Amino acid sequence: MNNLTNGVLYNFRFKAKNSRGYWSEYTNEVSGQPIDNVDPPTPLGLKINSVDDRQASLGWTVVRAADLAGYQLEYKTAEDLDWIGIPVGKVTTYTVTG
Repeated sequence: MNNLTNGVLYNFRFKAKNSRGYWSEYTNEVSGQPIDNVDPPTPLGLKINSVDDRQASLGWTVVRAADLAGYQLEYKTAEDLDWIGIPVGKVTTYTVTG
């Protein structure tokens, strides 16, 4: 079975068939809801395309995942401990300005 949709509740049951073609009664029903619990691949190829006055343009290789919702770019100064996150959507380049 390969047509289930994540987030949809499905009921399942089955029965047995013997060699003469007779079927058993159905089993009890069970239900389950498939979820996407697989992380997308790690983005690769992060590079600085250019730097200019108070800005840096970055690029990376697209992630091949059917359910990709977007990327998060993070930055900090060399002295900082905390990263600042920027949700950038489904793009492969982004310019950080300051």
